[in-house]
This record gives sequence, structure tokens and C-alpha cells, in this order.
Amino acid sequence: MFIAGGTGISPALQVASTLLKDNKSLKMKVLWANRKNDEKLPLDVVSWEKEFTGRLIVEQYYDSQNKFIQARDIVKGLKELESLEHKDGRNIVMVSGPAGFINIMAGEKVWSDGAETQGPLRGHLGNILNKLPADVRQRFEVVKL
Repeated sequence: MFIAGGTGISPALQVASTLLKDNKSLKMKVLWANRKNDEKLPLDVVSWEKEFTGRLIVEQYYDSQNKFIQARDIVKGLKELESLEHKDGRNIVMVSGPAGFINIMAGEKVWSDGAETQGPLRGHLGNILNKLPADVRQRFEVVKL
């Protein structure tokens, strides 16, 4: 699953393009938040949704319509992710976008010894995952881009 805010859609599209073309059984869901509803999906994404029907789902959320990514949307995506069979047993959730968006969704990235690191998991994802039993929680990996 990929949670993207604004321009954070670009890394999501790069990941989707590469993974879906290389792995015919992979499914990917993208939750994409924008400020205004005039920010539409790039044309290549529209064609990818057709090419990868049932494998690529992009849900759009617009601040201007008071439609925001809510905890329930994330929980639904996590449940869908958990229900898929993965060879390595990992469920990866990537978060990208402006720093404020990443902070709300997964907590701040932090600087340590001159390098930016993932920092503690907080925000919506932290709240949701921390309520799960440890054995379930450890199957999810959150990556802040």
C-alpha cells in the first residue's frame, strides 16, 4: 500500500510501474491526497489502471471537498494488504509527500549523525498499528520517503 500526499504521487507511480510490470500477481493500492479536486491523475496512471485492472487501485481524496484520508481508509487498506499472500511475509506501507503530510500519516523523519532517518512510527499509522497484537504488527513495515 502507498499513501501519497500531493507530489508524493510521483514515487508511488514509479513503484507501481516497476512492481506491477515485474510481478504479475502483485496488487497495489494507492491512497492519494490532494488539496484541490482539479489535480487529477496523470494520464499514464489512468492507462495503468486499465492495464492492471484489479491489480492497481488509486483512491483520491480532496481537501477542497472535505474528503481526507481517514483512519478507516488506512485500516481497510491494511486489512486488504494483510489478506494477500506474500512470499516473504512482509506487508510494506510507503508514505510520501510533503513533510507535514508524512508527519500526520506516519510521524516525522529525524536527523541522526548527519543523516535523515525514519524516526519513530507515529501519526495515523502509528496509532493504528500500535493497537494491533505484536505478532500482527511486526508483519507490517512502514517506509517514509
